[in-house]
Amino acid sequence: MVAATITCWVIDHPAHAQALLPFIRQGSTDDLIIATKRPDVEHLLATGEGVMPRRETLWVERPVGPEVGKIARLLLARRRITLVRQALKSRRASNREIDQIVVIAAPLELRAAKRSGIPRRLYISDNEGDHISHRLALGVSTEILLPDSWRGEMDGGFLAKANSKGMRIHRFGGNKAHVYLRPATLVESRPNGGGDGKRIMVRRLLGGGIHDGEIVDMVDVGKLDLDYEIDEHIEGERLPEPWSLPNRTLDYTGVLTQSVTLATESASLGVPAMLISSAGRGVFTELLASGALTICDNIESQGAEISAWLADLHQSDCGEWPDTLAEWQSIILPPESATVG
Repeated sequence: MVAATITCWVIDHPAHAQALLPFIRQGSTDDLIIATKRPDVEHLLATGEGVMPRRETLWVERPVGPEVGKIARLLLARRRITLVRQALKSRRASNREIDQIVVIAAPLELRAAKRSGIPRRLYISDNEGDHISHRLALGVSTEILLPDSWRGEMDGGFLAKANSKGMRIHRFGGNKAHVYLRPATLVESRPNGGGDGKRIMVRRLLGGGIHDGEIVDMVDVGKLDLDYEIDEHIEGERLPEPWSLPNRTLDYTGVLTQSVTLATESASLGVPAMLISSAGRGVFTELLASGALTICDNIESQGAEISAWLADLHQSDCGEWPDTLAEWQSIILPPESATVG
């Protein structure tokens, strides 16, 4: 009998927990979760009873934030690496030694893992513009996983450098959200009326993260005199049933947000999304072409663009659903990694 692969999973964002959940469920009971102390991640895991299996969890500080200066960020990052390295090294002295680490845009843990002798270190990204993470990950990853839509001209030379280093590069169809979303044809019930009313979900970001340069101010939607019911919330709010939030966009006529993640999730399900952001991603290409995603990258014409978008709202066909889950499965947890216990 082949022993189950013991994995260290890094959860730095709620979407990372959603994407990694299927594999954590299939993994070993000896797996380790490293989770970042941020309100939305803490709330998600705190409400994970019956959703996320119980695993040893190490909480680490987030080396970014609205009031965290450059020196403080460096000190927090160093402490985080040290704490993670200590946890990984303690496993080496037991029969629960970590075999692999899987991260989504979290290079600090990869650095600690390399220093701790973890043989397999998988870096996953769908954000070409995350140049700092890419640069840090290049020297400490053994494999990388990127979408087929990845645009090398936007990634600061990351993919080219990875190729030149001879790193093993995996590709997948669709986008990260396709791993955990359920298309409308698979949703058994819609508790809020299935989107029959004229309801818009609005989500604002607080900022203080590594993608602040992409944030565009959002107008006060309540002052636009829109003929829609507005359901507005802010990043970090303790929403009920947070694990179901991505698929809950199916209960709305449309989604208006500064969040790249939420806009991508919504558009992938065929629910119209307007993203208020200057962000650029390769995964946007197909969503823009389908008409499910609209992007407004300025404040000046935003009110007019929102009104025009709302005037022509209609759910689009999300097309053939890519089996991204199976593709990730074959890479993250191959057959010999079957769970035990």
